[in-house]
Amino acid sequence: AAEQKASAAEKSAGEEVSKAKAEAAAAEKKESEAEHAMQQEAAEAKEEVTGANKKASAAEEAAEQEAAKAKSAAAAAEQKASAAEKSAGEEVSKAKAEAAAAEKKESEAEHAMQQEAAEAKEEVTGANKKASEAEEAAEQ
Repeated sequence: AAEQKASAAEKSAGEEVSKAKAEAAAAEKKESEAEHAMQQEAAEAKEEVTGANKKASAAEEAAEQEAAKAKSAAAAAEQKASAAEKSAGEEVSKAKAEAAAAEKKESEAEHAMQQEAAEAKEEVTGANKKASEAEEAAEQ
């Protein structure tokens, strides 16, 4: 009976050991799978970060190019405006010079006219004197 009991206990202990071993193997398998999944997720996250960084870098480069283009366009516009201003200034100077020249001509013409008028007046006065003298002589 003791032998039978011992045999049954041994059998039961063997089953316990087998059960524990199976549980340990299952737990190890689970752990290994979880570790693998974690590594995969980490790799995917790393890829996403790399992709996002690439995109950000490309966007930054594009923005810098746009800024350079805008700066260049602004410089060109400024140059055009400056040239237009210079041209307008030259036009104004030219117009002022022409106006001054015209004014001078007008003044000279006016002066010449006044001189001619004075000379004509003198001639009329002279002619009147002569006529008056001739009349007087004729009366005498």
